[in-house]
Amino acid sequence: MRASLRILEREGLVKRVGERYYTSAALRSRPLAARVQGRIRTVEVEKVYSGFAVVVVDDRFRARLEPSTYNGPRELIRKGSRFRARVTVARIGGRTTLLVHDVVQAE
Repeated sequence: MRASLRILEREGLVKRVGERYYTSAALRSRPLAARVQGRIRTVEVEKVYSGFAVVVVDDRFRARLEPSTYNGPRELIRKGSRFRARVTVARIGGRTTLLVHDVVQAE
């Protein structure tokens, strides 16, 4: 169990605070516990599948967006919607994955 928590911590999905692990979404409401992560980028939803969405980041490349890595309003995940968000681009399981920390502006 601890090994899987360390992997999730390395990928940015959980954070260790003291002796406990917290999800990144839970720490978003505690600014002292987590520092600001990622860069602000433009995200456009290209296609929505069951369990994930394919998005275009800054009109440059495609990435996979999964529900576990998205911290924002659900209604923005529709085909053709664009928004600006604070994101981190990571390789998870051999795929380019987008970690959305916070939605800044819906277009």
